[in-house]
Amino acid sequence: MAQIHAREIGAAEGDLVHQFLMKSFGARSSAEQRFIVQQPRPRPSLNLKTRDRVFQDGWYDKKDWLCGSQGRKALFCWPCLLFRPGISRSWTVTGYTNMHSILSDSRKHIKSNSHMESYKIWKTFDLHERVDVQLSRARREEIDCHNEEVRQNREMLKTIIEAALYLLKQELAFRGNDESNTSLNRGNCGELLECFSKFDSVFERRLHRKLAENERSHLSASTGASPYIQNDLIDRTNSVIDDQVRREIMDCTFISIQADETTDVSAGGQLGFIFGFGRKGDIVEGFIKFAGVSSDGAALAISDLVRDLLNGFGESLTQKLVMQTYDGATVMSGHVGGVQTILQQDYPYAYFFHCAAHRLNLVLSQSASSISVVKVFFANVSAFSNFTGLSSKRKEHLSSKGIEIPHPSETRWHYRSRIINQIFHRYHILQVALEEITEHPHSWDDMTISQADGLLQYLESFRFCFLIVVFQKIFEQSTILYSILQIKTSDFSLGVEKIENFVLFLQTSRDDAVFHELYASTEALVGSPVSRSDKRQNYKQLYFEVIDATISMMQERFQDCRNFAFLDLVNPNLFFTVER
Repeated sequence: MAQIHAREIGAAEGDLVHQFLMKSFGARSSAEQRFIVQQPRPRPSLNLKTRDRVFQDGWYDKKDWLCGSQGRKALFCWPCLLFRPGISRSWTVTGYTNMHSILSDSRKHIKSNSHMESYKIWKTFDLHERVDVQLSRARREEIDCHNEEVRQNREMLKTIIEAALYLLKQELAFRGNDESNTSLNRGNCGELLECFSKFDSVFERRLHRKLAENERSHLSASTGASPYIQNDLIDRTNSVIDDQVRREIMDCTFISIQADETTDVSAGGQLGFIFGFGRKGDIVEGFIKFAGVSSDGAALAISDLVRDLLNGFGESLTQKLVMQTYDGATVMSGHVGGVQTILQQDYPYAYFFHCAAHRLNLVLSQSASSISVVKVFFANVSAFSNFTGLSSKRKEHLSSKGIEIPHPSETRWHYRSRIINQIFHRYHILQVALEEITEHPHSWDDMTISQADGLLQYLESFRFCFLIVVFQKIFEQSTILYSILQIKTSDFSLGVEKIENFVLFLQTSRDDAVFHELYASTEALVGSPVSRSDKRQNYKQLYFEVIDATISMMQERFQDCRNFAFLDLVNPNLFFTVER
């Protein structure tokens, strides 16, 4: 009987799948059904290829449910073909031929309810093995499939994490203005993941969600690149860094705290906190957090913010905090009701020290603003930056003459030295460039002509040129001092020595011979003053006034520096050089 059935079933060129498509398994007799189930699956060698992937005969061994049809030149699911024909068309009716996606699609298929039911019936069909054993095996296979899916998702998440870490390190934005599929630029994160997908076909399919809609589960549908996951990765990365900084702070012997106010993109005030601490013999700085101060910027409110931050590290910081650094505003540095004074009530060893580079910046700005003539002069100097900053055509015109006028920072007066230096060394060239604009007005707009004419009047002014010469000499030395104060490896005593050298330079510059030298340099640039009011004695008085104001500010701002000379005693790099 079995031999007769075998001849009947294999009549059509031995293609069992083709036979079942003509006459289903359920339409056959019980004897035929038992015989069919006991036979091995049809495993023909098929020539199937999609893009870069080719069918492999070894897949039959790895997937005990997979079968093939030589006549249809396609793959089928053997248990579904027998017991659930038509439920999943690609695996029971038309046949599966997409070799590029077979790995992911087959995993989705075996997780479907129809396949698991068919597989269970196939394995328990007319067998004496207990049903609970078969069900346990099916459950284990389902768990294995789930674990494999989790593993794949974790591999994908690793790639997304690497992309997030790269963007965070480079301080690049994640999102784009238009992240739709038709957008040419879907943001930094989207484009970076798209680049990664070119080298990983599995990652590419998951990223683009190229899964059959009727077989897609919630776990596999997630690409892991949603804005919510991106934000969560940013938060987790921040937590890891924050935890590392906190551990290092708790392990170190001494720490310092720095705080300075800045504004965010919405122009709201916020205070940034940085801790300085020792790490393997070096002093390092770690950023902790921002805290909003727009609603209340009083000393008590800011003190509460600093105290709350320090209390988060426990009582051990009471002995560890040895230094606090803020700007020179009264709210922060005031000796009566400032933040530094309030904080010392709880942290008695937290000495206050105002950043030396910031002090120098204040010296330059306040000494200039204290003299009306000098304040007007720097306003006129800013006009040169505004002239090039408002028009690319003007900037290109000056650049063609070798003139590059930088844009100064409103808070960093040190950078104004670059403008002074550029004007001083390109004085006559700058005059020629501006004269070309006024002498050929047809090539320029009215605003440019008017501003160029005004700048020429500044350059032709003896007073303007004299102050350019004077401040070029002062800024030449202050720039060197500023650079030294900004170097992390500079020890404290070296900084104090350079500050005192700068004061000595100013004091020696308060000399008639130095004045006459600067006055002669001015005459060499623009000639002698033509106005009777521009007397040499008036310029001498102005020069001494500038020098005296700068010296007075330096002595006032840096008078306490020597009080902190003991800091070199805790500098490990100076253990063998500091005298007892």
